[in-house]
Amino acid sequence: MDNRGRVIGIMQAMILEAPHVTFAIPIEHLRFVLNYAMTSPVPIPVAEFAKQTATPDIELSELDNEPVSPPTPPVPPEVLKGCSKADRTFIDTTSRETIDVTKYLCVDGNFTPCAHLYLGAAMALEGKLSEACASPRGMLLGGRTTTLKLADPEEQAKALRTLLESLGAGARETP
Repeated sequence: MDNRGRVIGIMQAMILEAPHVTFAIPIEHLRFVLNYAMTSPVPIPVAEFAKQTATPDIELSELDNEPVSPPTPPVPPEVLKGCSKADRTFIDTTSRETIDVTKYLCVDGNFTPCAHLYLGAAMALEGKLSEACASPRGMLLGGRTTTLKLADPEEQAKALRTLLESLGAGARETP
């Protein structure tokens, strides 16, 4: 609610694969979410929600064809030593889904929501990984702490995305 008592959004959207990452949904998208919930027995995939609620003046097909930056190198396998298969799968899924969703949000220089999503994903990973998965947990804590000291949302988003990409790539490549 805003300072006049008007509803401006809800805060209960989540990614099923990353239940600790929650999202606020602006009120103007609530009708779409409710209509979908009333007509579908399954939750809406995050990428579909992003496409359906994207800013109308952005051509999403153009975003899919944008030049891709060089891949971020994966963390070395020894960083993931002690991480279970479930830990590595969670790192991979959470990082990929978060990065996929943000490609529709980080347009026109609007990096604040992306930084918040990346921060939420890092917190979810850090909190859910097993104690044995100590190095990635430490990297996530250090990355979050360092990123929060940055004043520019673009720098925050890029730093956190790089961390998530690197951990996710390492998790995919580690047997």
